[in-house]
Amino acid sequence: MTSFALHPSSWSHPFRNIDVKISGKPLEALPWRESFDTTADREERNADGTEYPLYTQKRSLPGDPGPCSTLLMKDLLVPTSTGKIKHILMTYDPSSLNDSAVVNSYLSAFRKMAEHLPDARFTIIAGRNHSRVQIENTLKDLLEKGKIKDLSRFNVVMHFGKISIWAQDSVLVQGNTLLQLDRGLEQFGLDDGAVAPIVAGANPEFESKDFPSTSMAGGNTVSSPDYLLIGSDAVLGLAGQLGEYPQESCVILGKFVETVPGESKEGLIARVLQTRFPLQKILVIGSPDEAGVMVQPSFHIDMAVTLLGKDSRTGKPVALVGDPSIAVEAIRKTRRENADLYRAVNLDLKKTMDPPDDPLAELEGMANPRWRKHFDDVAKALEQEGFLVERIPHLGKKGYAHRLPWITYNNVLIDEKRVFMPVFGFPPLDDSAKALYEKYGYEVIPVDSVGITSGQGALNCITKILERELPQA
Repeated sequence: MTSFALHPSSWSHPFRNIDVKISGKPLEALPWRESFDTTADREERNADGTEYPLYTQKRSLPGDPGPCSTLLMKDLLVPTSTGKIKHILMTYDPSSLNDSAVVNSYLSAFRKMAEHLPDARFTIIAGRNHSRVQIENTLKDLLEKGKIKDLSRFNVVMHFGKISIWAQDSVLVQGNTLLQLDRGLEQFGLDDGAVAPIVAGANPEFESKDFPSTSMAGGNTVSSPDYLLIGSDAVLGLAGQLGEYPQESCVILGKFVETVPGESKEGLIARVLQTRFPLQKILVIGSPDEAGVMVQPSFHIDMAVTLLGKDSRTGKPVALVGDPSIAVEAIRKTRRENADLYRAVNLDLKKTMDPPDDPLAELEGMANPRWRKHFDDVAKALEQEGFLVERIPHLGKKGYAHRLPWITYNNVLIDEKRVFMPVFGFPPLDDSAKALYEKYGYEVIPVDSVGITSGQGALNCITKILERELPQA
């Protein structure tokens, strides 16, 4: 982590006095409506001229949230991995990918989540009619096979613009507020900037607000009830928008801020972010390279860091940090000792759109010592912060899209003590990661992720938790 991470002298647990920390609005004052009708201004119809049945359905909130619902905690960024999933967002538009391996892997992951999250509501934004049809057909198949029992908890909302499948990155969820992130994807023809208002329109318990930052992405944050980890790229991006510095005052994230003498740009940004997210201690994840430039271990930190609950023996919060060295050693050992397995794994890894001849060898070649150092730096810094750090296999980099999978066991979806974990058909790594989660009491639900990770993301990337029910202290 960086030298400009915030370390205030004392921090209070955000749920020690939960009646004080929840939203100041009384329950009945939350901006809910009885229903939402999306039939206006629609240009497309089914082939027979009828309206889309799921797209036009009216939505209402199914019961009041309990006292530990994140909906009622207005200052809390919804934790990445703590509590029961009550409501989850996914976005789907295969036309944004042009890669059948990623599409098939996405739908397979969706099936697993729909089946194994039986109490969760799903909001699924489908880009245009063909996406809606694929999602609805998948749900009907699950219903016919008895994998799910109730279609009413799935709200398929169609959008006529092109959107990515990376629901995680388009929005931050703070209490019942959806913070819409402007990541400048319009230049690539993607309408991800519409995600927050679409979700708020279809789910009137939420409100949507702009978050004026072009450097923030949901996947570059990892949170627990106590901590908010933010990738250094986000802080550096915000600092780069300040212009000439130092100055007596400036505008950051739409707010007028007075500077402190001697404070660096990065320190100022971290301080402002801490006031914006006051309940969770902010730690900035990154370490300097040879030139002194702050570098994240992964382009989004959710690919490389996972926060679990507290260790039952020590009481320390647990962090899993990726380790390329573990993955490289497993590849080399398999090549030396089990040639048949090496060939079989390589064959499985060739399910990407444009695979190399020897995927394992190319993955091994990514892990140079300078790159590994940034993972080790993060692990050391989190240990100094008081975390119990465990290392988990990791092997992946930007620049290999549609060619190689990104071997990450950090980019997971956690529901209470169940974890949806990517697997890659490579037992030395898959089994090692599974055993680590099981060590901390998690039931592992494996999800084949060779295809989806070749698109440079995994299970956390394709989901966004809209509401959790947190355990009472």
